[in-house]
Amino acid sequence: MGNCRRPIRCFHCQERHNTALCEKTYKENKIKIEGNVLQNLALLQKPRQKRILLCREAMIFNPSSPEKRTTGMVFIDCGSQRSYIRKGIAQKLGLRTSQKEVQRIQPFPANRSPIIEFQADIFRLGIEKNRNGQMFVEVGQLDNLHSLITQMPVVLAPKDERELDLKSNKIPHSVVEPDVLLGVEYFFELNIIRKKKLNCGLWLADSALGPVIGGKGQITNSKSFSPIDRSNVVITEENDYGNETLEDKIDKMYSLDGIGIGDATNQKLDEKIRNEFEAKLTFQNGRYEAGWLWKNPCPKLPSNYRMAKAMLLNQIEEKQKKNPHHLALYEQTFADQVEKGIIEEIPRNQDDGGQIHYLTHFPVVREDKTFTKFRIVFNASGKSRKDNPSLNDCLHQGPVTVQDLCGLLMRCRLPTYVIAYKLLFYK
Repeated sequence: MGNCRRPIRCFHCQERHNTALCEKTYKENKIKIEGNVLQNLALLQKPRQKRILLCREAMIFNPSSPEKRTTGMVFIDCGSQRSYIRKGIAQKLGLRTSQKEVQRIQPFPANRSPIIEFQADIFRLGIEKNRNGQMFVEVGQLDNLHSLITQMPVVLAPKDERELDLKSNKIPHSVVEPDVLLGVEYFFELNIIRKKKLNCGLWLADSALGPVIGGKGQITNSKSFSPIDRSNVVITEENDYGNETLEDKIDKMYSLDGIGIGDATNQKLDEKIRNEFEAKLTFQNGRYEAGWLWKNPCPKLPSNYRMAKAMLLNQIEEKQKKNPHHLALYEQTFADQVEKGIIEEIPRNQDDGGQIHYLTHFPVVREDKTFTKFRIVFNASGKSRKDNPSLNDCLHQGPVTVQDLCGLLMRCRLPTYVIAYKLLFYK
């Protein structure tokens, strides 16, 4: 390095070598053996602290048959908007489905993860509290729940905190697979109160289920496991072993976001919906027409007439007071859509025996847009009551084509000419 022509000096010792090669930045553990010339140099590695999530054993039971109960591992996750239960535990308790619900999950990070839609069975589950009492929660069951609730290191606090060694610099841990995930909807009902910080760095807290331990600190490494950082759904994996390349690690990181969450029957359902769509697709009067893709069985869809009328009158009153110009644009937009055949007037007393449903709508004003400064959005997700289904709840969404986006962009670059067009979207 003394003959190097580049006049660069180390940031730490000011010698003529690259800072990354400076030996003085590392602590050295020198082991000398008397009678031998051999000297062993080893780099000291700071013990790695583990991040421990809140987990607690609790007695869970079937509210309809309280005698059906078992001890389950409850994972408290304020980063999840919903609560879940493992399929095996639900079957063991004999839980009956109270309802079926279409859920949509978008793992983190949102800009790289597709929205995953699936149908989940919703159960009512009972949990015994630590100090006399019970709490009842609604949990969803997925066939492939292992990707949401996987093995993780936890520190299980004893029921009596006096049995806990508060002065120990390291604390024993267990590697468990939780049976129940309680999301943010029940987080505050658990009354988690921070009590004291242990010598190992972890925190001891009290909850309705009993003492819990979490945070970052030193734990014993009695059982090896792959260190995984979690945020609701697994988003990163840090593997200290093996010879994975950086590209492999990045690929694994993003492939873990959605693995196991999607229903395995989605592919067959998507194919069935696609065939039904093609069978109903016709070409009439110079344009394509497609039929509605109703779910089977389909929940009873209310008309929503009163809600739609009330929102319309509210829009008219609001626009007359604040911006009459927008009210004129509102009327002009509907007139243009009637003229183009996008919508048509239907007398209210006309009943041909089909489904009658009224959609609410609202204006979207974007003065910063060059062309479409004013547009009307129809809300197919509107519900007249919390328990009533919306139009979107009764229709199939169709295949999710986000995964094909890369191939679509590549195909757009193959031909000489590309035709782009705009579709009107009704929410």
